Amino acid sequence: MVKLSRPPRKEVKAGILETAAHEFLSFGYHDARIARIAAKAGYTKGALYSNFGSKPQLFTEVLMEHLKVTEVTFVPEMIRILQTKQPAEATAQQLSNLLQERSVELLPWQVLIAQFRLLAVNDSEARDAYQAFMEFYLNLALEICDTNELLTHVTPTRRRIIVFSALQIINSATLEAATLTSLTAEYFSNSLAAIFMRSLKDLKNENAN
Repeated sequence: MVKLSRPPRKEVKAGILETAAHEFLSFGYHDARIARIAAKAGYTKGALYSNFGSKPQLFTEVLMEHLKVTEVTFVPEMIRILQTKQPAEATAQQLSNLLQERSVELLPWQVLIAQFRLLAVNDSEARDAYQAFMEFYLNLALEICDTNELLTHVTPTRRRIIVFSALQIINSATLEAATLTSLTAEYFSNSLAAIFMRSLKDLKNENAN
C-alpha cells in the first residue's frame, strides 16, 4: 500500500492564508468562518489550528502577508518620492496623490483592520494579535521613511511617534473618504497633502534645533 505523503507545512500555510484572505474580504472579520476556510483550502480545522492557533492569529498573519505584497507593489514608489530632491510641498502632494490612487485597493483592508481593532478592545487574544500586527506595520513604515534624509536625523523614539501618528491619520482618512461620499478625490488628496506637509515641516524645525 502506497503511503500518501503530507504536503510541506509551508505549502499548507500558504494555501490556508490565501483562502482566508478571500474569506475575510468577502464576509468581514466577524462573519468569517474557520470551518469554511479550512474546507475551501482543502484541509481540516485541526490542520488550520495546528498552523495558526486561533482566528485572531490567522487574521493577523493574513494582514502581514497582505503588507508584504503591498511592500512589493507600493513601497518602491513611495521610496522613490521620498528620495527625490524636491521641495517638501511637492513630496507631500506626490505622496497624497499616490495614496489617493491606491485608496480603492486599500479600503477593504482598512475596514477589516477597523473591525479587528474594535474587537481587540475587549478581547485579550485579539488585542495581542492586533499589537503584533501593528508592530509589524510600524516597522515596515519606518523602513520606508528611513529613506528620507529628514527622518534619519530624528531620534528613534521620536521617529516612531511621528510614523505611528501618520499611519493612524492615513487609516482614518481612508475610511472617512469611503464613508463620506460627498468628499471628492481632490479633497481627499489635498487633505493628505496637508497632513504630510505638516509632518515634513515639523521634521525640518526639529532638525534645525
